[in-house]
Amino acid sequence: MKAKGKVERGWLGVYIQDVDKNLAESLDLEKPSGALIAQVEPGSPADKAGIEAGDVVIEFDGKEIIEASDLPHTVGLIAPGKKASVLVIRKSKEKRMQVTVGARPDSEGANGSRADGDLLGLTVEEVDEDQRSKWRLSGGVAVVKVAPDSAAAEAGLRSGDVIVQLGYRSIADVDEYEAVLEDMPRGTPVALRFFRKGRSVFRTIEID
Repeated sequence: MKAKGKVERGWLGVYIQDVDKNLAESLDLEKPSGALIAQVEPGSPADKAGIEAGDVVIEFDGKEIIEASDLPHTVGLIAPGKKASVLVIRKSKEKRMQVTVGARPDSEGANGSRADGDLLGLTVEEVDEDQRSKWRLSGGVAVVKVAPDSAAAEAGLRSGDVIVQLGYRSIADVDEYEAVLEDMPRGTPVALRFFRKGRSVFRTIEID
């Protein structure tokens, strides 16, 4: 913090998703756990380490990865430049690799815009009426894309989730979401409520 004026968090450069029962069966896993690598950014620490799409990370730096959201949280706590051991399952076999954790790229441009979504690392859109009716929602915003290693990724958000609350404020639509986002504090965990497959989920999310 003193040297660079900000807290640098570890970065891997992957898109991840949870492993459900069907995926576990198709990948010959003993149980539905770990973080499935859906995509690896070219030139990222993960790419340089040899991590591939389809790998399932079950351990990182000695810590067990049970849910996909465990991975960005674990990586984020590691200082950039440190080497960490990663254990993956690839084609039904365990494979251990060494990765040099990177620093999360600054996604803000000179005009304050972000290449990887908003301050949380999200791209959102209005919830269509069919989904509102099906999940009995009065409002919210639908998550279209989650930037890898972002605050949203660390909170476990993924495409298809519908955010209905940030902090103490309910989210009715995209305009209200953007207004709430502007007032969110930095460096403080904020309550987050969203719906996934029709079920309400509470987490916390924090902007660096």
